[in-house]
Amino acid sequence: MYSHLLNCACTSKLSTLEFTLAHIVSSVEATVFVRVVHGSWPDGLRGIFAANTNGICDKYTKDIIREKIVLLDSRCEKSPVAGDGEIKLSRCVVSVESSGTQNVHVKALEGDNKVVERRSSLKALKAGRSHVVLDIGFCKMEVTVAWSLISEY
Repeated sequence: MYSHLLNCACTSKLSTLEFTLAHIVSSVEATVFVRVVHGSWPDGLRGIFAANTNGICDKYTKDIIREKIVLLDSRCEKSPVAGDGEIKLSRCVVSVESSGTQNVHVKALEGDNKVVERRSSLKALKAGRSHVVLDIGFCKMEVTVAWSLISEY
């Protein structure tokens, strides 16, 4: 049994809805938390936070590896950072192959122009927490991932 990605599009007169579902074999749940620990996020910069997984790469999983899950897109609203430094993600839970890695992406944009982009990888665990600090120049962010086992199959 392999992990795989399913895509479906439903079109009407006015719009198209795209649905994507990934079936991930032997997965763990990754709950992602992000906090600014040094510096500050500049006002007016759009923040995009995303995650994707690297697992056993074969013809069935290469689409899953490319597919990023958007955790937050601040869409040029005020700073995505709360007063205590925490970044409130719209989505914070993703699934990861238990033998794979979780990639966390942070991108800052001014309008549509990329100012900075950073990525870090964390090896999946069956339980516990992982931490990494992303330095994006104007601030440093601590990314914490809490791991829990979903299934062994």
